[in-house]
Amino acid sequence: MFRGVQIIRDIFLSVLFILFMMGCNQEGGNNDRNAQELWGPVKSVRDISYEAVVKSGEIVKGKKSSPNWWKDSYTVFDRKGKATEELFYRSDGRIWTKSFYRYDDDGRKIETEVLGANLKPWYKRITRYDASNNPIEDVLYKAGETLGSRWIYSYNDKGQKVIENRYHPDGKLSIRSTFKYNDKGQKVEEVMYNSEGGQIVRWVSHYDDRNLKVEEYYYNAKNDLDAKEIYQYELDSRNNWIKKVIFDGDQPKFIIYREIQYY
Repeated sequence: MFRGVQIIRDIFLSVLFILFMMGCNQEGGNNDRNAQELWGPVKSVRDISYEAVVKSGEIVKGKKSSPNWWKDSYTVFDRKGKATEELFYRSDGRIWTKSFYRYDDDGRKIETEVLGANLKPWYKRITRYDASNNPIEDVLYKAGETLGSRWIYSYNDKGQKVIENRYHPDGKLSIRSTFKYNDKGQKVEEVMYNSEGGQIVRWVSHYDDRNLKVEEYYYNAKNDLDAKEIYQYELDSRNNWIKKVIFDGDQPKFIIYREIQYY
C-alpha cells in the first residue's frame, strides 16, 4: 500500500515539504494547533515514528523507522494556538528544517521563514488574505530573494478551500488540487491534477465519531484503487491522540507517538 502513498508524498517533498505546512494554514480549524488535530491549551507537541512490531498479540514499537512521506517534528504554540516555531527532523535525528512565523496585528500568519541544512536560510513564504481572512496566495522566495513557486487558493461560501493551484516561477501552472468536504467540514476527498488536467492522485478519507481519520484510500492516475491506510488511535485525558498505528491492510506498519505538553 505504501508504494502509492510514497509516490505522491515524494512530490510533496520535491516542492520543499511546504504543501504540508501550508495545509496547516488552510485546513483543520481556526488556528495552527487545531490544524494539527490538537485541542485545548497545547503548548508543544513532538511526533516520533517507529516501526510497528507485534509481540504476544500486542502492537509495540520496534526500531526507529517511518514511512517515506513522514518526518518527525516538534512544534511550539502560543496560548492562542498559533505556531511560533516548528522543526522537522531527518531519519538520523538531525534537524532538517526549522521554521519561524510572523503574524500581523490581526493575528494572521503573513511570513514563514525556513532554515535548512546547518540552519542556514532556505526559503521564505509570504501569505496574503482576502476580506474574510482566508489565505488566498502564498509566494515562495528562495534564499537570496529569488522568486520560487506560487500558490493560489479559492474557497466556497463556507470558507472551505476547494481549489489550490501551484505555479512555477515562470507563471505556468504546475499542479491543481480540488477538495470536497462532508457536513462536518472534514475533508473527504482531494484530487491532484497535472498542468494538462490529468489526474495524478485522488485521496478519499473516512472519519469515526470522534472526528478522527480512520481510513484513507489512494487512487492512482487511472483512478484505480492502489492503496489503503487504516489508522488506530490512543487518546489522552483531553481527547488528543498520543499514539497512532498505521496499518497496511491488516498488518501494522508504523506507530507514531505524540508527546504533548499543556499550558
